[in-house]
Amino acid sequence: MKRTILILLSLCVSTLTVVGQDGYLASIPVKAGHHLSAQYPDADVLDWVQLSPSCIKAIFIDDPKSRLESEAFYSIQGEWLESHLALQPGETPESILTTIRSIYPDYASITTKLVQSPAKIRRYEVTVRQSQTSYAVISVYPNGQVASDMATR
Repeated sequence: MKRTILILLSLCVSTLTVVGQDGYLASIPVKAGHHLSAQYPDADVLDWVQLSPSCIKAIFIDDPKSRLESEAFYSIQGEWLESHLALQPGETPESILTTIRSIYPDYASITTKLVQSPAKIRRYEVTVRQSQTSYAVISVYPNGQVASDMATR
């Protein structure tokens, strides 16, 4: 009986241990797990990754129909920092598309994530592909104002 309890306890503890692609995560902060399940009740969590000593992220699929990967970032204590929610093609708001067209009139394709934070500041992170090898990542506020041009390759 004691052996069975110890085995079950070991299994329970091991389910809290996650090995992420960027870093070993000894355990998922309970607060982060509760937030993720409350905020995204239909989420299918794919992985938890430690990005730095102070930051972790959950990679999940919010909409089972779309199978698009979204991310939620947390402090190591489990405080929610922000979420990046993948949008379906065609869901990018027109104000964002207008801004993208003005900067990259001949873009080949875009992917968009809605970025939300506890401060209620919303923005869109748009990856603009100009060709197979060239892309830019731009952060745009809902009114169409560019927040930052994050990366260009």
